[in-house]
Amino acid sequence: TALGIFLVIALLGIIRFNWRQNRIEEALRAESALRKNIADSQLSGLQVTDLDGRIVYTNKTFSDLLGLKNNDTLIGQIPPYSYWPKGDQGFRLMELLNAIQSGQLSNTSYEFPAIRSNGQSFWVLLHIVPMLTVEGERIGWLWTLTDISEIRQAQEKLTAAHERFNRVLESMTDAISVIDPKNNTLLFSNSSYDKTFGEDA
Repeated sequence: TALGIFLVIALLGIIRFNWRQNRIEEALRAESALRKNIADSQLSGLQVTDLDGRIVYTNKTFSDLLGLKNNDTLIGQIPPYSYWPKGDQGFRLMELLNAIQSGQLSNTSYEFPAIRSNGQSFWVLLHIVPMLTVEGERIGWLWTLTDISEIRQAQEKLTAAHERFNRVLESMTDAISVIDPKNNTLLFSNSSYDKTFGEDA
């Protein structure tokens, strides 16, 4: 009778333990799914690498920016990565990564033309920060990749418009100057103004 009671109690304990374990696993799966949804909904691409620079994770945005159907081709890659440009830009990226791994830099940002899977290039802003444990131990690196091609196009258009405006002013025979009304500082003068009044006027 005592053995039977003990077996029933032990069985109930095992059932309760399994029930609690299943609840914990469900909570972990739900939290993992939530974290994945948050990561995939980011506007910037996220890449996680180990201390050696080997890619261990990328979110969906990262794959979408590079025109990849999935991230299988990225997982396991080591520098230089497939989306890095060749030549000086790629060499500069490797220099930055080496500086971070050696501790010369704690984090860094860099603009460069990334390469999509179809060979097309587009400008991105890369930011690299260390990933730390609760104890402060470095376990890898978090990379964020942001598409800035539209911003750069707008900047290039603005620069071109400014250059055209300056060429028009320089081509005029009238002396033209722009003065700051607050302190009477000369902000701009064309060549006709400089010839007439002197460059130090």
